[in-house]
Amino acid sequence: MDTRSEKVIIFLLLLLLVMSVVKFIPQVSITAGFMERATTPVQNVSEKTEVKEFVPGKIGMLIPAVDENGEGVVVGLTVEVKEGEGRLLTNIENLLFFLDTQNSINVAKHLAENYTGIDTSDKDIIYSVDINRSGIIEGDSAGAAMAIATIAALEGNDLNSSVMITGAIDSNGRILQVGSVYEKALAASEAGAELFLVPKNQKVFRELRRVKTCEMIDGVEYCEIKYRYVTPESLGEMEIKEVATLEEALKYFGLVME
Repeated sequence: MDTRSEKVIIFLLLLLLVMSVVKFIPQVSITAGFMERATTPVQNVSEKTEVKEFVPGKIGMLIPAVDENGEGVVVGLTVEVKEGEGRLLTNIENLLFFLDTQNSINVAKHLAENYTGIDTSDKDIIYSVDINRSGIIEGDSAGAAMAIATIAALEGNDLNSSVMITGAIDSNGRILQVGSVYEKALAASEAGAELFLVPKNQKVFRELRRVKTCEMIDGVEYCEIKYRYVTPESLGEMEIKEVATLEEALKYFGLVME
């Protein structure tokens, strides 16, 4: 082999060696980078975000409503939270299940998540309303009650059973006005409530109401119809308070916002 051939061979060997080194360098860099990231301590999320502990719960509360004749009645609302798939389920009869009801349930879930910090994407929330007297509960007027019950169910807390509430609610937690406040207040009073919460500017009312009284005389029923004004004072000892926000209402039910 002549000198020229030897030089060519040496050159090719050097070229192969250089190419191999260049190819290996990025592999070392990537591997080193991976090892550096892998050995970096992972930041504990709980150190920055305080999330209240989820306790699977089932909460019941009474809600004043009106029946098909416009008379006040009290119905039972139950909210149950289970491990699941992030579903909102309803077991409700004689409920005006229109868009306002669906919206109230969605808003209740949204507010409860914000208040508790509990993620409900892996939990099912079941809303049940037990109506014994053909009562009709409009979805929007139960909005505040649904939000309060959902919060209590997520946290596994009890509610003050001597308090009832009526009021719609928006996604910012503001409690909005509803109809038939007197009928609902009367039903709450007759059911033994000590405190009835209503939206702002709905505590004071003076409305003309039809009052029917009947008595039996010699086996015949005689009825008399009179009209009289009703006021909060005509509801007995039950106290009526106005609340503007969910936060205000929570404290009366024994749920204090931290």
